[in-house]
Amino acid sequence: MDRTERKILKIARTAQQFTALALRQIGLGPSEYELLHCVRHAPGIHPAEIGEKLGQDRAAITRRIAGLTKKGYLRTEPDPTDGRSKRVYATAQAEIVKQSKTDLEAFYLEWLADGIDEAEMDAFLRVLDVLYARSKTERRAGYRNVREAEAKRHV
Repeated sequence: MDRTERKILKIARTAQQFTALALRQIGLGPSEYELLHCVRHAPGIHPAEIGEKLGQDRAAITRRIAGLTKKGYLRTEPDPTDGRSKRVYATAQAEIVKQSKTDLEAFYLEWLADGIDEAEMDAFLRVLDVLYARSKTERRAGYRNVREAEAKRHV
């Protein structure tokens, strides 16, 4: 039984909805932001690699790159090792959007926590740190432990 009732996920979803609403006001959708995020973390990435990472077909990625280039968030350069392909880079404007999204998320979470007793918040943050560390460790391990636990659940 899930004692958390998936509340952490539900809070994260409402924060995402809030930031998506704000990003929409500057002409960016969630899938466009996801592509920007991917390029920012892998400057010079090939469109095919973006498609693999995001699980999307190359045609959709190519269209999205063209749109984001036109909006000034991305730039492409010919691949020096293969003249037929391009490499994709984020512009300074994309970095500003990243900071804006981070600021919006932080604002939403601070607003949400407003009025919570300081001692309760400290206890919550300690537990949150433990959960975050465990989650990060498991992700780095390829979710091995949680997959094993899931497999045992179905035995």
